[in-house]
Amino acid sequence: MPERSEWQKIKTEYISNANISTRQLAAKYGVSYSALCQRCAREKWVEARKRKQSILDAKVIERAAEREADRAAATYDAADMALETVTALLQKDVDTGDTISVADLKTITGALKDIKYVLGIRSDTEKAIQEERLEALRREKKREEQEDDKTVTLVFKGMTDEEAQIAGESWTG
Repeated sequence: MPERSEWQKIKTEYISNANISTRQLAAKYGVSYSALCQRCAREKWVEARKRKQSILDAKVIERAAEREADRAAATYDAADMALETVTALLQKDVDTGDTISVADLKTITGALKDIKYVLGIRSDTEKAIQEERLEALRREKKREEQEDDKTVTLVFKGMTDEEAQIAGESWTG
């Protein structure tokens, strides 16, 4: 039976590494698979692993949001500069009394539409469509999470390690 510090190493590796299974850990550290599973269940390693993963996911989302905010700020700055340029051109034409050609007016209108798009200015209809899409994605994510939550852990008591391994590998459900 491993010492307390060895069990702590195993537990830490299990919680920290979502890609390693209890069976792999048992083989790696030379411990009984059933003893490892019993300890895993008793000390709630699975829940600890999920909490750790949730914390990591939150950090990833936070960092991604920060990067997205930086990109959005740069985009807004660029759109502001474009709007100032268009406004200055229009003002110049007004100040000098020049007429604006149809081609120039189309170009300016296109630029204003692009700026509106970049700045995320949406009509009520566009907003409603976007909300519907987001809600559909949320429902799909919730359905996937419910499907993923169907995990069963088996602990075989009163069997040798070999019998437990055979029983665990032959069980499907």
